[in-house]
Amino acid sequence: MAAHGITIIFSPYHVGIRDHRVGNGPHRICSLGIVKELESLGIKVHLHEIERVDEFEGEIGRSFEIMRRISKAVTSAVNTNTFPLVLSGNCYASAAVACGLRIKDLAFIYFDAHDDLDSPDVNENGYFDAMGLSMLRGESWKTLMSSVPGFQPLDYQRFLYCGLRDQSDIQRQRVIDAGMTAIRGDTTKEVNFPAELKSHLETRDYSPALVHLDLDVLDESYGKVNDYPSPGGMFESDLIECMNNVPRQSLPKSLTEYFISGLNVILPTLATALNIPSGSQTWPASVFSFVTGAFLLPFGRAAEIYGGGIVFVCGLLWYTIWSLICGFSRNYLMLNFCRALQELGPAAFLPSGVMLLGGIYRPGPRKNLVFSVYTGLALRWGFSWVFFSLG
Repeated sequence: MAAHGITIIFSPYHVGIRDHRVGNGPHRICSLGIVKELESLGIKVHLHEIERVDEFEGEIGRSFEIMRRISKAVTSAVNTNTFPLVLSGNCYASAAVACGLRIKDLAFIYFDAHDDLDSPDVNENGYFDAMGLSMLRGESWKTLMSSVPGFQPLDYQRFLYCGLRDQSDIQRQRVIDAGMTAIRGDTTKEVNFPAELKSHLETRDYSPALVHLDLDVLDESYGKVNDYPSPGGMFESDLIECMNNVPRQSLPKSLTEYFISGLNVILPTLATALNIPSGSQTWPASVFSFVTGAFLLPFGRAAEIYGGGIVFVCGLLWYTIWSLICGFSRNYLMLNFCRALQELGPAAFLPSGVMLLGGIYRPGPRKNLVFSVYTGLALRWGFSWVFFSLG
């Protein structure tokens, strides 16, 4: 079932104190009109404010109570079929969000200049907020973490940092040892963050994912968003493009598997029948990736505007029509032309299909199973239809 709104979980705290230092960040974001902008898009917005925790003892006691409340708020948002958007002063809120989501095989896409993986044994500055991810994997603060609703130690085999850079040698090694992947910022060369992120998301499944954004992922030339700005970070355009890529890089393979692999199998027969020159024999197959890749984003945007259903159906109809016309090709130029028009269909139904399927199931084991079966069928039936067609 698709989410029917957004729940903004408002947590303006730093070291457990309301509106203190970076705890003012959520106020700044709200003052710029985020609620009105979302509502102008036709999205119903709910607001859940984390109440004061002044009665709890010290930074540690207050912070863990905030985590407990955020976890409960996230679970409540998911149970009411709304998308949880957490505005927080501290990064450990992401550990609480992971607990509240209650997804065992959760992936992470983490936009941050820092790794947040310190444990008390290696931390050098006493900054509690640098330990959120070590707590979430069950390495530190174990007794207090067990009091956070939904907590279960998570591994980080599907963890992708983007913009990570401000680290000591010990911190860098801990990230490597944890099996985490990092697209690192660099002061000595330009890093194409959007291209590298897209490559990682295309080659490995990061769904369902918790997306974490700390604005210190931006280069220090943009200003001081907290006490730890650093060079070598993203520019605004990089960050916007990266955030746009995140929900668009999970693509199904069921129909497309046949029309790529199957064509390669019958290519020798086509080359003989249509007198295709040897230097042009790669075009009938490669035109698929060229056209589909070029039009994925425009059709994905069209699905957002007009709805996934109509774009999906129109894409299938277009694909069917031009598949039939391809069968009447009299020479290889006509075949290439028809194939190019044919592949506008997958460019439409691939992103809209994922949108429809992803909207039916909320995050959880059932959704993981559905997407696993959906992807697995591409291998099972895709190749079966290749050999069936040759018969």
